[in-house]
Amino acid sequence: MKAAKWTRWLSLSRENLTKKLLSACLVCILALPCMTRAAVPAVEKNALIDLYNATHGSNWTDNENWLRRISWFPYPYTDPCEGHWYGVVCNNANTHIVQLNLYNNNLNGSIPASLSNLSKLVSLNLLSNRLSGSIPASLSNLSNLKYLALNYNQLNGEIPVSLRNLSKLEYLFLDFNQLTGIVPASLSNLRNVKRLILSANHLSGTIPTSFGNLTNLQWLSLDNNQLTGTIPKKLVNLASLQYLFLNHNQLCGAIPPTLARLTSLQDGTGLSLDHNNLDTTVSLALDTFIMQKSSDYGDWKMSQGTAASCRNSDFSWLLFLPAMTRQ
Repeated sequence: MKAAKWTRWLSLSRENLTKKLLSACLVCILALPCMTRAAVPAVEKNALIDLYNATHGSNWTDNENWLRRISWFPYPYTDPCEGHWYGVVCNNANTHIVQLNLYNNNLNGSIPASLSNLSKLVSLNLLSNRLSGSIPASLSNLSNLKYLALNYNQLNGEIPVSLRNLSKLEYLFLDFNQLTGIVPASLSNLRNVKRLILSANHLSGTIPTSFGNLTNLQWLSLDNNQLTGTIPKKLVNLASLQYLFLNHNQLCGAIPPTLARLTSLQDGTGLSLDHNNLDTTVSLALDTFIMQKSSDYGDWKMSQGTAASCRNSDFSWLLFLPAMTRQ
């Protein structure tokens, strides 16, 4: 009797052991794809971790799955692609991050320079957060970038000249920050740019004449800054331009008559020149054109300040005095 019970116990023990072994094997088999499939490179994952830490990720409005840990997973955090980190979009193979969309998400802090390690990034949208500090010059290394939105933040300092290297960029939004310095003429290297929005900053100096080379440009907003000098005549080359906002600056001098050639400007909303120091003595044809394209309902003339000499309102020419004296 005892022998029979012992035999039965051994049989059950073997059965339980077999079940446990099968269960363990099943777990390993299920986990194997996650452990062996292609993953985001460590340098890209670390760039996201740097952004999380630099902008108080624990306080984000939505940080779903970011830095999530799984007890049996062999790495400290899940993969950004396989783990579906909020705002992260990857390529079809889940091997690279191609979009980062964290707009209006309560990011509070500075943009880490390591974000430039997202080498395959096509779109970076950090709109409407509380980002401060300067724009990292290293972002110019994002050679595949087509869309860059850093607007509605508290960024300061100058616009990095190095952004000229973003040769594929089509959309650049830097408006509503606290940026200072001049509008870099080097931005005219962005030959594919369609929207260049630099409104509502503290930018000074003149409008680069070379902006007339941006023949794909559809929207140029430089309004609500401290720009001086004249409206460049070369802007007439922007045949695709639909919106031109230069209002609320300190622009002066005559409005180029050739401005009337920008026929692609939208009627009623496409042009704003009000609140400058521009000369209001224009031809009837130009006046009619401005009225047709403007949204200020004829106020463009009445809102102009004293049409002072542009030389008196833009002192950048003084920088050349030493060189002129030596000649």
